Amino acid sequence: MMRSSRLARAVRALPEHGPVVDTTWLKRNLEEDIRIFDARGSAGGALAAEQGAQAAPVGGARPTADYDGYLEGHVPGAVFVNWTRDGARYLDHGAAGGDGGEQEGQEEAQEEQEEEGRASTSGRPWDGWRRRLARPSGGSTGSGLLAAESDPDVYVPCLEARGLSAEQAVVVYDDGRSMTAARVWWSLLLFGHPRPYILAGGWDAWRAGGGGSELYEPCPLKLSTTFEAEPRPQYRASAGEFIAAAEQGATAAAAAGGGPGPVAVLLLPEGRGEGLDAGPLPPGLRGLALADLLPVASAAAAGAGRGAGAELLTEAAAIACAAGDGQKAELQRALRARLGVGLGLEAGALGNVGARLLLASPHDAGVSACVLGALLNGAGHSNWAVCDLL
Repeated sequence: MMRSSRLARAVRALPEHGPVVDTTWLKRNLEEDIRIFDARGSAGGALAAEQGAQAAPVGGARPTADYDGYLEGHVPGAVFVNWTRDGARYLDHGAAGGDGGEQEGQEEAQEEQEEEGRASTSGRPWDGWRRRLARPSGGSTGSGLLAAESDPDVYVPCLEARGLSAEQAVVVYDDGRSMTAARVWWSLLLFGHPRPYILAGGWDAWRAGGGGSELYEPCPLKLSTTFEAEPRPQYRASAGEFIAAAEQGATAAAAAGGGPGPVAVLLLPEGRGEGLDAGPLPPGLRGLALADLLPVASAAAAGAGRGAGAELLTEAAAIACAAGDGQKAELQRALRARLGVGLGLEAGALGNVGARLLLASPHDAGVSACVLGALLNGAGHSNWAVCDLL
């Protein structure tokens, strides 16, 4: 009875307007029945791709998890999650994975070969665009794809050992700049967790706001729980789906009588315009940076150090924790204008789910794409997916 009462209080306390919470909310609910994951680390960040149709991108630093930072201090009760390993794995780019990823790796290799075949015969200006995308290094060969784990027999026991339960809300945080928490949030959504959240501002904002810190790790025996949830594969797009949307465009599906097709969105490294470094992009691919989604005032703040992703999540937290739908409608209008597509759940659009948006950001292992996914969720648009195998 006592546990049911705690669960009820926690459910009532959860924000209803989006997947991002602020430090004030977390302080108020720190003693409630919620799980907190520390996902600090670095997405690595890729260097610019070399110019030229046949040039290969230059790899940046490999994505890393910051366990040392966790040991030096973390939010009270937080459990460390290695965002590059727990619920994720590396697949060699264009080759079969050796750790259970054979099917995905083979599909990736086949798609790569088909693209190269098209490039050798079509003469289109954007041919070979995938090979020119900047990527971080990773995997045993130094050039792997960091993919979300697709086998429940692998990710369920891993996350159960870290205390994940579908009955508990879970809040994920990073250092406030790397945005790695967004990647973990997306993985939890994909795995079927009903209420995952991101802490806007992360560890930096928590400490700046007077949040407490502790050094010890929770006892593993006390953490172990049961995670039972139905996966939601609609939040993940295959490389083939993304490529088809990018090269054929949304008009192809409409011409076939099936209505507007999915829209491919490539998140570019900050400070680079559309097509720069990656060469010409396919006509159906929309390239933009997270900074392009910021209002002028927030863009200035982002330029001061925290980055566009941090500013966007801070705005999303303000919407999630606010009473009323005014700010949510404003975010929705801004996203619709900048993305150039219709979003679901707009006023007067009963039953409309909006365009399906396929999001990818290979330069930072999908982190920016996951940030945009969180923003879309906060705006009430659930018809989107992240492509982590591009």
